[in-house]
Amino acid sequence: MTYAAEVLADNPVGFWALDETSGTTATDSSGNGLHGTYINTPTLAGATLGTLTGATFLDTSTEYVSL
Repeated sequence: MTYAAEVLADNPVGFWALDETSGTTATDSSGNGLHGTYINTPTLAGATLGTLTGATFLDTSTEYVSL
């Protein structure tokens, strides 16, 4: 079972995988429609920063998801 499937099996109020590759919406995969908005243009999933790949990178002092 994948990590996302494990989390969703517990019926969370919200679950944001932060795996978008474009756009400004952080999709809530819980089914509750609690979508967020990426603030200050973080580097989205699929990008490469140094040796890290495939994740959304948030500089927590300026970039975040607003819910």
